[in-house]
Amino acid sequence: ALIDSAGLTLLEEPETNLHSAIVAQFPEFIAKIQRVRKDMRQVILTTHSFDILSNEGIAGEEVLVLTNTKEGTDVSNVNDIIQIRSMLNAGFTIADAVIPYSMPKGIDQMIRKVR
Repeated sequence: ALIDSAGLTLLEEPETNLHSAIVAQFPEFIAKIQRVRKDMRQVILTTHSFDILSNEGIAGEEVLVLTNTKEGTDVSNVNDIIQIRSMLNAGFTIADAVIPYSMPKGIDQMIRKVR
């Protein structure tokens, strides 16, 4: 799809059923294909993958966080979220900063109730 298609490409959780070593290289794979192609296209990737988000080639301005609210979904760039920006400025990876921030609220209590 990345090589043959034109226009916008959406990749929803491409890490599913792939080995983590492959998943970790996925951002660089996409970037290389983009450089080889004569026409750049927009690629949107959705993920919860620590391996993908740990890739050092991903810049903060490339990452959006979607948050559920009572009014709908809020979309923010990671650089606009103070808690995440502080962690990135301290040298943490995007994965280290975003994964805990995006964790569902109250998940710890939900697991305790099941026990």
